Amino acid sequence: MQSGLHKAAKYFFYPGWHSLPQNDFTVNKKEWDKLPKDIQEILRTAVREWAEELTQKSRLADIDAVEKMKKEGNVPIALSPDEFKRIRKVAEGIWDEWAQKSPMCKQSIEIQKNLMRKLGQL
Repeated sequence: MQSGLHKAAKYFFYPGWHSLPQNDFTVNKKEWDKLPKDIQEILRTAVREWAEELTQKSRLADIDAVEKMKKEGNVPIALSPDEFKRIRKVAEGIWDEWAQKSPMCKQSIEIQKNLMRKLGQL
């Protein structure tokens, strides 16, 4: 909605088939290891709370945007569960191709796929 696409296209997919955004906190491993354990735990907790808050704000913003777009005449289209499965299968094939590009890429993709399996998304 922020980009104004709803003004050019009447129909939109909702809910989306993408996963929620990732929130990252990056720190140099050597510097992290120098921190006292209690400070590491404080940072882990703070980052977890920050990520949960951002995710919640994103969900609430989506709900508000969908309601506003509906009032403006836009129409949400929901994909069927079978269609979601088909899209995920295509995506998995692409992820598997990318996983072959480097060991780090493979590890990152496997972590994401394992999480999605736990969440019932794969």
